[in-house]
Amino acid sequence: MNHVWKTRLVILVLLIAGTGLTTLRSCHRHSRPLPPWESVWKLHLEAGFTAPEKGTMIRLPAPKSTSGLRVYKESFYHPNLRLENVNGAEGGRELIGRAFEPGESLFSAEFDVHLSPEKNFPVRFSNGELAALQRARYLKETADFPVSAPGVTRKLSELSADENPRKDLVEKIFGYCHRQIVSGTIYDIDSATLAIQSRKASMLGCARAMVTLCRAARFPARLVVGFEIKNAPYYPDPLYWVEVHMDNTWVSYDPTNGYAREIPAEFLPVRRDGGHEIFRIDGVKPSDLNLSYRID
Repeated sequence: MNHVWKTRLVILVLLIAGTGLTTLRSCHRHSRPLPPWESVWKLHLEAGFTAPEKGTMIRLPAPKSTSGLRVYKESFYHPNLRLENVNGAEGGRELIGRAFEPGESLFSAEFDVHLSPEKNFPVRFSNGELAALQRARYLKETADFPVSAPGVTRKLSELSADENPRKDLVEKIFGYCHRQIVSGTIYDIDSATLAIQSRKASMLGCARAMVTLCRAARFPARLVVGFEIKNAPYYPDPLYWVEVHMDNTWVSYDPTNGYAREIPAEFLPVRRDGGHEIFRIDGVKPSDLNLSYRID
């Protein structure tokens, strides 16, 4: 009898030890002591809304790791939604929730990120020439990027008068947007043309002005939406910056804060497809959304 109980006890101990070792192996990569200059954070993104009909879609791009921020874990809560993973813009992923039925719905996403201010994380860059469809996409005139608007063409003519080589024009456009357009959260001007005309803009308006001027100058450019990972607990507003394709690579600019050719390690990109929203929901007015962003 004692022999039987001893055998069972040994088996139980081995099972517990094995489970513990498995847990340790899976957690070791993220629970090891970090250098004092590195840190881990949680980004919470949540949208509550009333689905007007069955199949109503909500879209959220998955944040993409950078050389300074590595997304190593994600979790989701989505009652009344069927969640799908699809390929998004530029090799990223997009999370799509579809309502099972009309009514109250919630999509909550949590991303664990590891911050390395020294930008030590390896990243695969999509260097090289843009494909024809990509180039056309990032030169295209849209309502948000009115490339041929008179105010845009006049300003570009002023900025491009003396620029040689041509790529220096991007630096001049950046300098104009950073120094001549006063931007920040105290302004609510999101329009590129109004930003150029009034020389005042929100962060979004200033970024749109730079994208528009770069496209008008025939440089492929895109808007980037994301967050700055800092100051937990913290309820951040989205950040907006710009990427311009030059010398076969995407180069980052933040015309509001003055970062040229490189942005801080703390900037985590979420959307790169030209839209300014974090969540995109079909058939639901922005005023009917209950959005919450938090960093812990």
